[in-house]
Amino acid sequence: LERRERVYAGVGITISAGTEDSYYVITAVTEGSPAEKAGVQVLDLLAAVDGQSVADMTYDDLNDRVKGEQGTEVELTILREGVSQKLTLTREEVQTPGVKAQMLENQIGLIRIESFSRNVDGEFEQKLQDLLDQGAQALVFDVRFNPGGFVDVLVNMLDLLLPKGAIISITDKEGQSTTYSSNEACVELPMAVLCNEYSISAAEFFAASLQEYGAATVVGGHTLGKGYAQTLIPLSGGGAVNLSTSRYYTAKGVSLAGVGIAPDVEAELSEEKLANFYTLTPEEDDQLQTALTLLQEQLGD
Repeated sequence: LERRERVYAGVGITISAGTEDSYYVITAVTEGSPAEKAGVQVLDLLAAVDGQSVADMTYDDLNDRVKGEQGTEVELTILREGVSQKLTLTREEVQTPGVKAQMLENQIGLIRIESFSRNVDGEFEQKLQDLLDQGAQALVFDVRFNPGGFVDVLVNMLDLLLPKGAIISITDKEGQSTTYSSNEACVELPMAVLCNEYSISAAEFFAASLQEYGAATVVGGHTLGKGYAQTLIPLSGGGAVNLSTSRYYTAKGVSLAGVGIAPDVEAELSEEKLANFYTLTPEEDDQLQTALTLLQEQLGD
């Protein structure tokens, strides 16, 4: 009973699913969160939690260490431009919207997908319908810095955008395969997807599916290439082993593991703009502007 009454919270950061030189990359900082108030920035490197190096921590283990009971403290060691600093943050309940949407010029709707976590598919459907009701003539989906999430959430979202056919398949270690498909009903508008090297797992398959069907133009940078599903196995001593137990394949049977997807149109952001990613206006976002130019050309045809 006591455990159920505790409120577990975090500090408002999103981290990459893979280490970079024994560090995890912070890919998002929630507005108004303890992390933002402490000065944590996008692309900071997380080196340690409560004095323990993250080098040998799994992604799930790291999440569990950063999160904790509301009102308790956690110490993060951050590395920025070679300078290390320790920050003590107080955990709070952090409300992070999974989907953000806005209508841009020329009736082009922009939908920013933060992750493919639980209930995001419902948020996505509502935001998508809102833009369609406002008269959207084209759509941009932004999955940059998206760490992935659940396959069923991904499938539900893609079902709204793709015609009838396979979306993704999963093959387990015994060779048993499960295929997820979409129905006939779908949005039929010019579309683009923004991705970068921090678009991981479900975010990559979101872009790959739309790319394979010719439903959207992928703009930005090459993705990481995470094509496995993991199972966390608890150990008797209190630890756990995170094993890759299944492999994902695109609709055309392509594995993205270690390969990722290449954009149809490459576009970059400067290091300064990457560091200030979440404060960029649409006009300052070079990758978004590239996508908008492509869609405007299609609308003009």
